[in-house]
Amino acid sequence: IGNTLYFSANDGVNGNELWKTDLTSGTTTLVRNLRPSSGNADPSNLVNFNGTLFFRANDGTGAAIWKTDGTSAGTVKVGSGYSQPGSLFVVGSTLYFTASNGNQLWRSNGTTVTLVRDFGTGGSVANLTAIGTTLYFTARDANGIELWRSDGTGTGTTRLSDITTGAGDSNPNNLVNLSGSLYFFANNGTN
Repeated sequence: IGNTLYFSANDGVNGNELWKTDLTSGTTTLVRNLRPSSGNADPSNLVNFNGTLFFRANDGTGAAIWKTDGTSAGTVKVGSGYSQPGSLFVVGSTLYFTASNGNQLWRSNGTTVTLVRDFGTGGSVANLTAIGTTLYFTARDANGIELWRSDGTGTGTTRLSDITTGAGDSNPNNLVNLSGSLYFFANNGTN
């Protein structure tokens, strides 16, 4: 972000924590030891969201979404009410992420978080991809694992098609935005 490279590393003293390197001066420093007494905060899913680093880490109270301005004091948790976040993905001015073992889709404006949709046990939200301001992803519901899209609202989160009719899984995968069109592999029940 700018002239700063962020990364996760273990220096043998602090455990696996968030670090940064100033690409201008070459200075490398620990941003913040999020889990000082227990070892590893395991920062992952590092994304640039509107010029701020957002990431997943565990400070010992459970995994959460964090953001940082590059300072220890400016490294804070974002929102609450979700568990086991992952798959951070930026679409325009919205940060999306999965939670509850991938059963839920959430969004954030950078300060607050909002549940977009709960797919229930086995929801399997995955393969987040964007075209413009629309999020495309795969998820499981009563019709199996199919292709979905979302505008960030519950009512605007819909299954695009039941490619494998009924409860069978079409398992869309390798979603790619190519010049504004979505391409993917799927099984239509025959091929």
